[in-house]
Amino acid sequence: MSGNLAKNADAIVIASGWQPSIARAEFSALVDSANTSQFIHERVLICDQDSATKIAQRSALISETLYPANHSLYTDLEKHVELVISWCKEHLENTGQTLAVRANKIGKKVEGWST
Repeated sequence: MSGNLAKNADAIVIASGWQPSIARAEFSALVDSANTSQFIHERVLICDQDSATKIAQRSALISETLYPANHSLYTDLEKHVELVISWCKEHLENTGQTLAVRANKIGKKVEGWST
């Protein structure tokens, strides 16, 4: 999907703390310059698994590491629901069990979404 920023083989690292710029500087110092990484938010870095592991082991300002991870640009609620359903159909076997999907908002509230 063209809106995806991260491939499933990538990791997402989320910073904590009052000063996101400090976490950003710390993460940048820990990520190998040869590896491609991208900040998609002042608190969110997409990087490879090795960089995420290094950050998790050495960072004082890490909140969460997600691997494997996927991220897509926000378009609208219906398209995100379709994206999740499509992923589930492709990767999960329907055995009648339930599945919980956790959405996490960082930053400004998206119009039409509850907080």
